[in-house]
Amino acid sequence: MNLKAFNTTDRAEEWLDGQSQITNVDFYIKSFDKINTNGDDKLSSQEWKVGATRYTNYIRSKDYNEFDTDKNGAISSAEYYSNMANSNYFSGYDMNHDNKLTKDEINQGMFKEFDKNNDGTLDENEFDREY
Repeated sequence: MNLKAFNTTDRAEEWLDGQSQITNVDFYIKSFDKINTNGDDKLSSQEWKVGATRYTNYIRSKDYNEFDTDKNGAISSAEYYSNMANSNYFSGYDMNHDNKLTKDEINQGMFKEFDKNNDGTLDENEFDREY
């Protein structure tokens, strides 16, 4: 197990991109862009699988077809934003409910996602699942 690889601060800084906080709209745009690796403004099922594995437990728990609301075989940015906006994903990170995320909120939210058994620590299985 490589604990040096587990650095939520680096991930938080990646999400904030030099800003002190990020809004829910920017958060959803950035998360879509991270998953949309070929830049075609739609998510293929393969991009979805990779993105779900890499970025969020929320996406991991959802079926590709749930997000593909027009059933055309791809998830557009509009479908993605709509589904994410109707979820509680952002608010789960937004500890002070100001509709913005700080580095601390992102770090706490990521740790909370990784800590599957909610014991306040990461065991080897929880760590290995994320890395």
